[in-house]
Amino acid sequence: MDEPFVCLLLSLVLPLAWFAPRLGLTSTPVLRFAVTLFLLALIVLRFPRTGVDSISLGRIDLLIAAAVVLILWMRKLGAAWACEPSRYRRALATAALAAAISYTNFLHFHGGSWIHFHDVAHYYLGSKYFAELGYGDLYVGLLRAEQEEYGYFLTGEARDLSGSYLLPIDRLLGRSDTVKARFSAARWTDFRTDVRLFRDAMGQSWGEVLKDHGYNPTPVWSLVGGAFANHVPAGSRRGVFLLTLLDPLLVGATFVAVAATLGPETALLSIVYFCICYGAGFPWTGGAFLRELSFSAILLCAVLAACSWSAAAGGCLALAALLRVYPALLIAGPGLRAAGQLLRGERVSPSLRRFLLGFASVSLLLLGATLLAPHGLEHWLAFGRNIVGHGESASANVIGLTNWLAYGRSFELGSSSALTEAIDWRQSVYRMQLATVFVAAVVWTALRSQKQDDLVSLLGLGALLVFTGLNLSGYYYTFLVLLVVANRSQHRELLWIFAAELLLYVTQLFEQHDRMLYLYKSLFLAWMFLALNLDVLEARRVPSSSNS
Repeated sequence: MDEPFVCLLLSLVLPLAWFAPRLGLTSTPVLRFAVTLFLLALIVLRFPRTGVDSISLGRIDLLIAAAVVLILWMRKLGAAWACEPSRYRRALATAALAAAISYTNFLHFHGGSWIHFHDVAHYYLGSKYFAELGYGDLYVGLLRAEQEEYGYFLTGEARDLSGSYLLPIDRLLGRSDTVKARFSAARWTDFRTDVRLFRDAMGQSWGEVLKDHGYNPTPVWSLVGGAFANHVPAGSRRGVFLLTLLDPLLVGATFVAVAATLGPETALLSIVYFCICYGAGFPWTGGAFLRELSFSAILLCAVLAACSWSAAAGGCLALAALLRVYPALLIAGPGLRAAGQLLRGERVSPSLRRFLLGFASVSLLLLGATLLAPHGLEHWLAFGRNIVGHGESASANVIGLTNWLAYGRSFELGSSSALTEAIDWRQSVYRMQLATVFVAAVVWTALRSQKQDDLVSLLGLGALLVFTGLNLSGYYYTFLVLLVVANRSQHRELLWIFAAELLLYVTQLFEQHDRMLYLYKSLFLAWMFLALNLDVLEARRVPSSSNS
């Protein structure tokens, strides 16, 4: 941008806003209106309408994270202004507004376009034509439709989803007759029309779609997404745009539910974390198609649990788990708590019983719906193979414990043999991790769950198992908003959660490589989880030291 917008805010707008009432410039309604209008005019006139670069966005998120950490720290110390409800709420609202603006890159979105065409091409076309393409033939179908529509291609190679290798497009086109034969004439015409929509909209970047890793949601997501996608007329850009509005409506409604049940402060903190979570910004999942459905289900599960609607909460978690799999580990806290009660000869508490029954009922219902569909079992088996394949990838944007456990060995990834060696090493480390660290985390979660009665806190315990047992793409880590909700009245714990993001953005001032930044985020999250369990560790240490 031509003039640093943040510099203007820090050097002029904020000082004027602070000094104005102290100098008597807001003593009358007319003066207040004039000062407010002047400050708003400065902001509007210098607002970066074309967005800012990623480095500047990182620095802005650093300031937002630092502001929230400062607010929480002052509140923990008992500072008068931070403990006064209205001032505290206004401070968090300002941080949430700034975070939302930064999240959307000052409303510039994807270079001026709201729709994330690359992502929507996979999720819209993949779900709409799932019956014909399944998981393995999306790119074959795209190439055949492109050949018939245009007669030429924008890339010379595409990914073979059956083996996850990049191949010359001729080799994939060689099996396109079989793929096309699965379509009726009308469905093939619609498919070609939809492909034209995306290729025309994306231009030269269309070739990158064919080199991605395909369509990978669960059959349950395909069932839900396909129900929406098949109601959009072929080639309708307006219809695709409306589909991309579902996510902000879902997320917005969920945050409203958090505010209504758990308080506006909890909702505002949740919004800030969602917006500044590193690796989960708008370029990844913003303007996409139902990418946030699982996140909303997790957060709604916590809201319903806090309202003692345990069965509905369990159903929401089941939906989240069958949409994205990893939320299934969040059942660990309630499940281990119930198991402990049974082992002690106690009756499972009514809220836990209803929660687990809701989870089981909705799981069976959704699984049954997909298994009864044509080729239902085959689709689940294909999905399982996809998940295994993704787990073996060496993507840069992965967060998890394996990142730094496997970091000790370096590889030149320029050759396929070196890449294979790196993947094999990473998998051996991951298997060792599951047999040791993950098992220890399960035992620790089982012990902690016996000391918890609050269902929301029990759900939060499962976050440690996600971190120690899985390696997820960074954009899934918005689910840690669950920890914000679970620790909403614990200022120290909230400090640790936001401090992990703050430290990552400070690190970004000195390190620009994505792979290293995701490694550092994995480290900071590991320290965060340790800090969140520090109370128990300290409580165990104090008696032993006093006895000595």
